[in-house]
Amino acid sequence: MTGTKNSVAIIGAGVVGLYLSWRLQKQGFQVTVFEQKDGIYAKPCSGLISERIKKFIPIQDNLYQRKSDSILVHFPKKDIRLKPKPSFLVFERQKLDDFIFSLAKKQGVKFVFGKKIEKIPQGFSKIIGCDGALSETRKLLSLPPLNFRLGIQYIVKTDSHFLEIEIWQKIFQSFPKQGFFWKIPKAGKIEYGGIGPSNFIKKEFEEFCQEQGVHLEPDKLKAALIPQGICLPNLENITLCGDSAGLTKPTTGGGVIWGLTVADILIKHFSDFTKYKKEVEKFFKPKIFKGKIETSLGGFIGNHLPFILPKNISIDADLF
Repeated sequence: MTGTKNSVAIIGAGVVGLYLSWRLQKQGFQVTVFEQKDGIYAKPCSGLISERIKKFIPIQDNLYQRKSDSILVHFPKKDIRLKPKPSFLVFERQKLDDFIFSLAKKQGVKFVFGKKIEKIPQGFSKIIGCDGALSETRKLLSLPPLNFRLGIQYIVKTDSHFLEIEIWQKIFQSFPKQGFFWKIPKAGKIEYGGIGPSNFIKKEFEEFCQEQGVHLEPDKLKAALIPQGICLPNLENITLCGDSAGLTKPTTGGGVIWGLTVADILIKHFSDFTKYKKEVEKFFKPKIFKGKIETSLGGFIGNHLPFILPKNISIDADLF
């Protein structure tokens, strides 16, 4: 692989790829982003992101719809209230992606749209795969497969005002057993969603929507695979970041804050990808373990020992 010292190729124009391109271009690298779609299209996402995002991106108040300091969680025999610290911000994901794209464009990042990557790009000194759960970069590097859950999203238009964010905890009959459904009121609509094992979640989500009095139109359902784990190559010039590396929260499947944190670790060690890999594993392996324990324990207590749960629980939703 040849290329000028400062030339960087980023594969994928999601939040993490856009953020990396903006930051690296700002530091003097010549960044080219390859995106197989013909523009910036946000993947299905709840848009519920902790206020920690302001540490990474210059978020203005008009970029999100509201701040949420409380989420109502329904277990079979008890409801509790989660108090996230820091608070959640409710975004329209497309608006967020478009904003980061504008930052990268203004900084001078080059974008190549409609380009499906079928081989590792040549002519670059460093290559970063940010191409999501089904990363072609990861496949081209012959890395081991990841575990996946499936996320489903359905939008119902409404004229109602903002209501409370609600979550229904769910135990499935297969691995991974833990999952949940959500209801997030937004401007002019309500978003219903769910996350769980790919072979169970669609049927269970349909039943959940029936219980909520929601008539599903199957062609309007959106879905996305959610990877879990850490998958990074031992290579000097090619690495992965964000969902491509499997880094999403084991609790909720959220990947924005984790992805931006991984990106900052990569920027810190650029361009020593070996140090990057070591620090990512050191930082995130305990959090993945902690998240799995919290999810399993919380599900067990909520379903079998709800009387020991307090009515209000403060949490750091990012596990930081």
